Amino acid sequence: MIYQLVVENEPNAKIVEIAGDFVEVSPASWGQKRDVTVELHLGYGEQEQEAQKYLALHALMSQDPTLAKMYQAPNQYKLMSHVMEQNGIKNVNDYLTDPQQLPPEQPDPAQQMAMQMQQKQMEIQERQTKMAEMKAQMDAQVAQMKLQLEQMKAQQQFALQSDNQDLKEAQLEHKQMVDNAELEIARTADDVRAIASPTG
Repeated sequence: MIYQLVVENEPNAKIVEIAGDFVEVSPASWGQKRDVTVELHLGYGEQEQEAQKYLALHALMSQDPTLAKMYQAPNQYKLMSHVMEQNGIKNVNDYLTDPQQLPPEQPDPAQQMAMQMQQKQMEIQERQTKMAEMKAQMDAQVAQMKLQLEQMKAQQQFALQSDNQDLKEAQLEHKQMVDNAELEIARTADDVRAIASPTG
């Protein structure tokens, strides 16, 4: 209806500012119908209140760790653009850069150095852990070998004692055999002497 009233009641051309340029427009030459967007402005002070509402929302989502994960740069750009528009600033791109047009962030040298140091420390800890594991394995192997050696010594000592016992038994048996033989010889000699000298 506003568009129709302008076409019907503005016969003279006018100079208006459009996108920073002054352009002559003649409503009488416009068509009878046109798709237009009508923007209704809030009353006095209401735009500032609307902007404050969005600024409070921005502060809330920035400070809450859970919401901060969902409140990324594109969302912040849209919200702040809306705040600026509510305050009457239409050329938002003069003050804010779309996140999609930002150059990729360069890594912070200090942060990179800290990460490298942390990586080195982790590598050293891993090596120390591996060395400790290897030492524990070697200690276990040495202990096993010592145990085996002690067992072998015990077995050899037992075998030696057993051999000594067998030797002693063999010697005793041999001595008994010798003694028996000597007794037999002595008895035989006595018998022979007795036969040779019956009166003896």
